[in-house]
This record gives sequence, C-alpha cells and structure tokens, in this order.
Amino acid sequence: MPIAITPETTWEWQLPEDRAEDGSIDPEKTTVTLKALTVQQEAQLEDMAATLIVSEGTATEGKMHTGTVALKTLEYGLFGWKEFFYADGKPVPFRKENFGAWSGEHRKQIANAITERQHVTADEKN
Repeated sequence: MPIAITPETTWEWQLPEDRAEDGSIDPEKTTVTLKALTVQQEAQLEDMAATLIVSEGTATEGKMHTGTVALKTLEYGLFGWKEFFYADGKPVPFRKENFGAWSGEHRKQIANAITERQHVTADEKN
C-alpha cells in the first residue's frame, strides 16, 4: 500500500559496499543524507530525461540525457555527507562543486537512491 511522501524528510543512505553485513548503516563508512524530491522537481527531471527529435517525413530520433538528469537529481536531493575523504585523508567538504569527487558510478547510485525513494510503501515506513 503506498503512503504519502513528505519532501522535507531526509534519510541516511550508504553505497551497498559500505553497509554493514546486515545491510544497516555503518557509522564508520561514508554516509550521505538524502531528501525526497518535490513533485515539481520530479516532473522537471522527467522532462529533462528524454528529447525527441521529429522531422516531417523522417524517423523519430530519441536522446537520453542520463548524465544531466543524475547531476540535477543530486542537486535536488543530496543534502550532505560524512566520512567522505580524499586520498590524502582530508575530508571532502559538502558543496555542489565537489559532486565530481564521487565516481560516475557512485553518482548514479546516489541519484537512483533519491528517485527510488519516491515510491515508498507502507512496509518501508518507519
């Protein structure tokens, strides 16, 4: 059964490889703070995701803008991190400009965690 999503609600999330053996948050590993998207933000992301190019008498072409959508999803839904360090041991400050400190694969995983949270069921509520 679906339940209402409160966009102001935040939650902590970790990459699967950083979680404890039982799947819980490991406080000694990198943790991000995420926030649910508003309906307006979700609609903007959906609109950005695909562009259709239609010309009279020709086939329709489609383009997926997955990198742009993932980055915008992070801008909307990534609200902090802790235990995230550069190779020299210095902490990575939480700023939009530092989203590039994450690997492309990790940025996609975090963006997916934000968008997947848009579909919370009664079984998942706290």
